[in-house]
Parts: sequence; structure tokens; C-alpha cells
Amino acid sequence: MASKEKPQSEELDFLNLVLLLAGTANIELGFEGKSGYRKDKDLPRARQLINMLAALEKRTHGRLSAEEGRVLTGALADLQQKYVKATGLGQVNRATAHWAAQQYGKTAKH
Repeated sequence: MASKEKPQSEELDFLNLVLLLAGTANIELGFEGKSGYRKDKDLPRARQLINMLAALEKRTHGRLSAEEGRVLTGALADLQQKYVKATGLGQVNRATAHWAAQQYGKTAKH
């Protein structure tokens, strides 16, 4: 093959792998699957699946088609946001920022 393009079946296999991992992570985060299946959250398992996608992104950097890169990056960003919300880490950061602002206000007045 003279071109650096991947055969179409390889690209589809990669995209299916990304979508499989992302779909499973969504279910572990408590979101309903296409079949209507819903389960209790399993955040450690969700984190493991998200880490797998991050590892794929790191190991394939510069070797993906535009479509593969877009799907992988998009799925990873979406799952990371959902994970932060599911764990309440976003609330902790807002609460910490609010507390720090209050403390700064107290020390600035003295």
C-alpha cells in the first residue's frame, strides 16, 4: 500500500473499540445504555475504563485518522466531565474556591 491511509476496516475496528469502552464507562457512571440497561454506579470501574481510553490516546498520538482522533478525544473529554460530576469533585472545587474567597476577604480587610 503506497498510501499511509489505513484500510477502512481497521478504522472501523478502532472506532468500535473506542465506542465500546466509552459506552461501558457511561454505564458504570450510571447512565442508561442503548438497550435500556442501567446499573448502580461503579466509579472505580468507570475510572479504569477512562484510563484505558487515555492510554489509547497517548499510545496512538499522531497515528490516528482525523475521524479516529476526533471520536477518541471527544469521548474521553465527555467521560472525564461526567466522572467529575459523578464523584462530586466539581462541587468540592467550587466549595473550596468559595471558602478561599471568603478567607481572602477576611484577611484583606485587616
